[in-house]
Amino acid sequence: MPPLEYHSLALKSDGTVVGWGDNTNNQISVPAGLTGVVAIATGITHSLVLKSDGTVVAWGTNAYGQASVPAGLSGVIAIASKGYHSLALKADGTVVGWGRNDGGQATTPGNDNLLALTLQEGEFNESFQASDTTYTAYFKDSLPNSANLAATLNNTPQADLYVNDERVASGSAATINVPGAPTSFDIPVRVEPYLKSSKTYTVTLAIDETKPSVLFGTNGRATAATSASSMVTVSDTESGVDSASLQYAWTQSAAVPAGGWTTFGDGDTLSQTCGDGSWYLHVRASDKVGNIVDAVSNPFVLDNTAPAATVSTSAGGTVNAAFPVTIAFSESVSGFTVDDLAIANGTVSNLVSVTSATYTATVSPTTSGQAVTVRVSAGAVTDTAGIPNTVSNTLNVLYDTTKPTVTFGGFTDNQRFIAPPATVTVSVTESVYWIADGTPLTSDNALPLIGMRKDGQAFSAYAPSYDELSRTFTLSFNGTLEDGDYEVLVAGNAVRNVFQNTLDAASASFTVAVPRITEIFSAPTSLPSAGGNTIATISGMNLIGQSVIVYVDGVLAATASVNGAASAEAIVSLPANGTQTAINHRLTVYLNGVEVPGHSSTVTVGAAPTPSVTPTPTTPSVTLSNQADLAKLEVYASGKALELSPAFSPGTTDYSAVTDAAQVELQFASAQSKAIVKRLGERIDGTTNVPLSIGANVLKITVQAEDGTIKEYTVTINRVAKNENTTPSSPVCSFMDIEKHWAKSSICKAAGQGIVEGVNAYAFEPNRNVTRTEFAIMLLRTLGIHIGNETSDVSFTDKGSIPEWARPAIRTAVAEGILAGYPDGTLRPMQTVTRSEMAAMISKAMKWKADGAASPFFSDDASIPAWAKPYVEAAREHGVLSGQAGNRFVPDGLTTRAEAAVALLRLWQTLR
Repeated sequence: MPPLEYHSLALKSDGTVVGWGDNTNNQISVPAGLTGVVAIATGITHSLVLKSDGTVVAWGTNAYGQASVPAGLSGVIAIASKGYHSLALKADGTVVGWGRNDGGQATTPGNDNLLALTLQEGEFNESFQASDTTYTAYFKDSLPNSANLAATLNNTPQADLYVNDERVASGSAATINVPGAPTSFDIPVRVEPYLKSSKTYTVTLAIDETKPSVLFGTNGRATAATSASSMVTVSDTESGVDSASLQYAWTQSAAVPAGGWTTFGDGDTLSQTCGDGSWYLHVRASDKVGNIVDAVSNPFVLDNTAPAATVSTSAGGTVNAAFPVTIAFSESVSGFTVDDLAIANGTVSNLVSVTSATYTATVSPTTSGQAVTVRVSAGAVTDTAGIPNTVSNTLNVLYDTTKPTVTFGGFTDNQRFIAPPATVTVSVTESVYWIADGTPLTSDNALPLIGMRKDGQAFSAYAPSYDELSRTFTLSFNGTLEDGDYEVLVAGNAVRNVFQNTLDAASASFTVAVPRITEIFSAPTSLPSAGGNTIATISGMNLIGQSVIVYVDGVLAATASVNGAASAEAIVSLPANGTQTAINHRLTVYLNGVEVPGHSSTVTVGAAPTPSVTPTPTTPSVTLSNQADLAKLEVYASGKALELSPAFSPGTTDYSAVTDAAQVELQFASAQSKAIVKRLGERIDGTTNVPLSIGANVLKITVQAEDGTIKEYTVTINRVAKNENTTPSSPVCSFMDIEKHWAKSSICKAAGQGIVEGVNAYAFEPNRNVTRTEFAIMLLRTLGIHIGNETSDVSFTDKGSIPEWARPAIRTAVAEGILAGYPDGTLRPMQTVTRSEMAAMISKAMKWKADGAASPFFSDDASIPAWAKPYVEAAREHGVLSGQAGNRFVPDGLTTRAEAAVALLRLWQTLR
């Protein structure tokens, strides 16, 4: 044997071995007694020999296990060694390697495992694992005539595959005939690696005729209980249980039910928790080949009927003293005591057991005017089976020793009216009967119960009536109530209710104090052409807390200071007169937003002095004026001025008025003395009379300035028939629901100016509360702010609640500072507006000073929020907002559409 590396071996004919060379690792130290050697081999540091009995012996270094011959190695016919590993060829053609294996040099190539094994005719009971070699497929009744079996090798290039001892390609299906009609049939599948031992897998086809087995953990119960349960397990030793087939049903018959099945899982505990009598648990299961079993348990006895209780009384639905009750159970019970009765507004005593199912007791109420309730609590008693009772009905009896009372309607006690009520009411809270004869109050006999006083004296200027259904007296006053203190009286100890409780005497008072203007006069009544101030003194009654405003020539001029109940005063500034004609200014008064008719004062501003002209020898350069405004435009009918809408302003060119007169007189004056005023092409000076036709009469007035500039004014006079009962001073207004409303005039004016709109052509809904969106749009119109069409969005978290039609206006209102969000990031566009919020929105929009201390002008100043006080005061100072009855501002009161129209019309007038 040629040497390898540093040592050599020699095989002698007697079967012994001799070694020489490097012996660092004892590689030449032949084991003692080694004989029968037929072949030798050397590695780098180890030696290897084959004995004649087919075994192998190795020695030397064993760092990689190259000298550790695998246990049981035999039948070897050749050996080899290279480097640090060893190989052995066995007589069956297989190779065994050991030692160093970092390059796979000691690993015999080839794999005896299958990668997959499938049967076309069915599934195996076992999941495929390469290490498992036995598989069974079950069939019902008979085996198939042939089986198509597909096996896939784990290592195809280095092994052969045999199915039923026939060589087949890996992964292809082999068809095996099943002869005769056997009950089972085995098919071998063998893997033969080229250099390793073969492995055989066995596939068994078998017939399964056995149904699954059902085991009830608890199989029936003869003792009654409220529920039944049993853990159910299902097993099958052959094809196995089809878990999807498991179903159960509880019935009261041992017969297999036709329906009502419910799926369950093996090992589940199946329960029945309701019902009475015998109940059977049915279980249905199938194995994987379709053998079905229907199993039924022994009966379980259930009892779930609880005893029921009923509480009743013979005393009726209302009592005024202690009353008896009866407690009846549906069956015999035990353990019932007085503590088992739940009672409200009373106590229970004298509990008596009449029978084992019937009891009586006495209930004593405690608080009058409240219901007494009695019931039996759930679980108070049990029946003979130990079932607790359910809660009983609740007996509800009213205990009433309360005297009947009355409520006053149409006013509150001590209320102060500036607009007298037309009626007041008195309602009795319950049916009452005259003590004298026991008869009930009717429309024929009830009126003596009610009376009135005015200023401490008997008052009878009213028509009383009584409505039996609502038990309400209505006192309708004969005409408008005069100022004074009124008291509504109810007689006492005259009537009583069904429980003999008498009605006590009662009364409530109100005061009528209607504010009135009786006179206005001015001082001085004549001013020089430079204009100046005049003091308007207004006399009246009940003026404290009211809004008194002075208008000059129909335009708001000053808010009067109310000095007391009978007087107010305002300083009015009149402009300079640049014309050669004296100008008469007419001062009128508005009380609470409504013009006071029949009272006015005239202040004259004198004509400008005629300038002196000094002739000069040369012609001066003259600049002609382009001033084409009117300084004055008034319309009179029968000597009375008609109200123009809008009020006259030199910059406004379109006006309207209403009258039933057949002719009107136009009075006018140009702002520049040399301007020419014409109508129908003819020059007119100062005044002109115009006949009117029924309907609209369009009058056009042309003003031509000195330099030829022309400006046209249009006045549309709507003449109506006298029987139309149209107030000449009111603008044309088609809303049908404001005819008798206190704010009709202001609403119509505001609508005429485009400040407000109706909900349709004929309805305004004056008493509906205005929303934040609506008020912001009204305010934009009042201020003449253009509503843009920008597409930018607002950032409020509730922007989705903004109506689509209002989005452009909302964006504009936010940009203009009219509308702002809340601290939580919301806008709340559809929230109604309080009077405080209205004051704030107007004051902010006008940028009125709001940082000063608020003056306690209103009687309810303490209830105005601190944040709102400056805004409220600013709005009041500018004459936009005023108080309500009793000089109350009512800061949390919701703003109606009528109030919004009045406030914004006042604002519009201050701007002009």
